[in-house]
Amino acid sequence: MKDLRGLLAAGVLPELLRRIFLDRRTGCLHLACGVERSDVEFCDGYLVNAATTLPGANLGDLLVQSGLLSARDRDACLEIAALSGERLGETLLRHGLLGHEHLSQGLGLQLREVLARSLAWTGGVYTFADAAERKPVASGFEEPRLDPREVLLDATWTLMGDPALDGLLGDTRRKVSRSTDERLLYLDFRLTPEDAFLLSRVDGNLTADRLLELSPAADDEARASLAGLLAVGVVEYVGVPTPTSMTTQVSRLAVTRLASRINSSDPYEVLGVKADASTEDLREAYLKLLKSCDPATSPDPEFRSILGQMSKQLTDAFKEIEKRRGVVRPAALRSATDRRSRATAGSPLKRPPAPSEASAGPPFVKRPPSPPAEKPREAASAAEPKVVALDPMQANEAAAKAQEAGLHLEALAILHDAIPHLAGQARRIARVRKARVLLAVENGAKLAEEELKAAIAEDAGNVDAHVILGGLYRERGSLALAMMEYRKALELQPKSVAAREALEELRAAPPSDKAVEESMLKRIFGR
Repeated sequence: MKDLRGLLAAGVLPELLRRIFLDRRTGCLHLACGVERSDVEFCDGYLVNAATTLPGANLGDLLVQSGLLSARDRDACLEIAALSGERLGETLLRHGLLGHEHLSQGLGLQLREVLARSLAWTGGVYTFADAAERKPVASGFEEPRLDPREVLLDATWTLMGDPALDGLLGDTRRKVSRSTDERLLYLDFRLTPEDAFLLSRVDGNLTADRLLELSPAADDEARASLAGLLAVGVVEYVGVPTPTSMTTQVSRLAVTRLASRINSSDPYEVLGVKADASTEDLREAYLKLLKSCDPATSPDPEFRSILGQMSKQLTDAFKEIEKRRGVVRPAALRSATDRRSRATAGSPLKRPPAPSEASAGPPFVKRPPSPPAEKPREAASAAEPKVVALDPMQANEAAAKAQEAGLHLEALAILHDAIPHLAGQARRIARVRKARVLLAVENGAKLAEEELKAAIAEDAGNVDAHVILGGLYRERGSLALAMMEYRKALELQPKSVAAREALEELRAAPPSDKAVEESMLKRIFGR
């Protein structure tokens, strides 16, 4: 079957769950919103497993919160599972720390928690890919097979009083009817009295507002009940298209509007802002348009190519405005000519040749003329314009390109200026990249260690920082410290392949003469 992909918006996730269930598909639904990720696994249309970065929504955390497992046993089994390649549930069963029934309860609780919190996402992307078969589960354990519709009914009740519930309800002035898909009308699970009452009153003539007025339940409960019925698809608004088709239409409409002005020679018109717009308004408009032209949101290869070219034109317009306003960009984001003119005299680093001009896009999307290369700048003066922070994606991508080209000093300059202005995942990535660049610079190991420790101090969950710091200690010969960092990484991310493989190599490596000597001293002196 065809893979599903698109934009997340109100009502999209429930529709996806219904389609996967009705088509009895087996595979993985990947949801992404900002820095958060969730992978929901299906088998024949039923929910069977989930993995997520949502805080507190992991299986181990939920088992501890529900009193089914101690925090100490959870931490030990996470490390064992990571080293053995098992899932946490399999490790718990094998060591007799949890029974089949309690594990099923925990997995069911996790699936409900992940979906309930993902329903509140009003942005992001989704993809669903079919899988030929699933990995067999050891110990004879049967994974819970949960009906997505039943989980949706539970999830909407957890959103009672949350603004996300309004998004699921939509425009309540519209009329409500029974589903036109008879497969959705068959529910092999029991409805609550509130659900049953509302369903019995749906006749295609009453509006959602009128149904809510008729309900004997409290207003919040009636709204949650109606949102649940809409989510599972047993009722629907009359004459309203599916949410996924609406998000596609909205996206294409935004692109069509942009295409009508993108050939303008005025960069302000391209971005749809006034010439006196503030820097913040300018950047906000640019990033919003760039998001609407993200090629990853379209399954059509030809349309993706068009979106890619339009993204390039948006960036050119944004750079042109910055140039007119005298904004100084980090070296790696300027033209190759300007980079070469600013290269440090006598630097042993090799400079790559100037990149060739990008190929032309589709014939009906014309490229605006490229701005002339900036002249080499003279020595800095007191009147030099202030460097503004780039958006996170630009800064990290620019540093990555400079690093790949061997321009380590330029990469460090970009990251040094950008890190104070970054937050969340973008700051985490920038910190780790800066440490990697420092390790590639002569005598940079000490600075890299300080950078990694600072990254961990401000973000204890930075798995990559722990892994790299472990590698640094390993190279130095401090194997105990290296193993400690790898273990911390596995505690935070049990599926970290880098940490698991490094830890296995350390354990399998023969002890050095120094380690043997220390071990003998411990046996002799008892310490």
